[in-house]
Amino acid sequence: MVSRSIKKALAAPPGLFREIPIPEINRAMGFIKAWANNRYKVSIALQPLEGRLVTKMLVSRIDDKPIPNHWSELQRLKNHFLGEEVVAVEFYPKTSKLVDLANVYWLWVLPELQDVGL
Repeated sequence: MVSRSIKKALAAPPGLFREIPIPEINRAMGFIKAWANNRYKVSIALQPLEGRLVTKMLVSRIDDKPIPNHWSELQRLKNHFLGEEVVAVEFYPKTSKLVDLANVYWLWVLPELQDVGL
C-alpha cells in the first residue's frame, strides 16, 4: 500500500535531486553516489567487467512501482546524471541468467559503445 505522502509526492512535478547516503552494503557493491527526488532514486556504481571498470546507473521509483514510459524517463535521467553525449544501454539477459526481484532499471555505460552511431 502506497502511503498518502508518497502519492502526494508523485502527483507533484519532479523536484530537484538531492544527494542521499549510500548504505555500507551498497558501497561494498561498488556504489559511489546516490540521489533522490519526489519521484526517483538514482544510484551510480562502478563494477569490474572483464578487467575494467564500467559505470552502472540504477533507477527506481520512490514507491517501487514500474516506471511508466520508462525509455523516455531513463533517457532524461541518463542525460542528467551521466551526460547527454554518453551512450548507455539496458541489458536484457537470457532467461537462465535473469534476476528480476524488483522494479529496478539498470543502464550500463560501456567504453566501447561510446562511438557507436545507430
